Amino acid sequence: MQLILIIIKMTNVILIEEQKYETLLNKVEQMYQALIKNPGNTLNEINGFVSESDACKLIGKSKTWLWRKRTEGVLPYKKLGAKIFYAKTDLFNLLKETV
Repeated sequence: MQLILIIIKMTNVILIEEQKYETLLNKVEQMYQALIKNPGNTLNEINGFVSESDACKLIGKSKTWLWRKRTEGVLPYKKLGAKIFYAKTDLFNLLKETV
């Protein structure tokens, strides 16, 4: 097992496995690509919530992936009529936890 060192704020050192580090980098790249494809943050964000389709764009995941996380009970959501909304903080927290 190889370990990679990440230094954060020059005061804390965190050790993580290489595979988890690569997974984290891939997720950051997905988010970066989603932001590049969506310049000027044209997401329809309302009080920190985004629609399901905007959530897919934001984190680079499919609607099916979001549905699975909802049904597993690990991704909170709000429903307004037939539309589903997610808090951006919940989406990013879930991505961090799935590393």
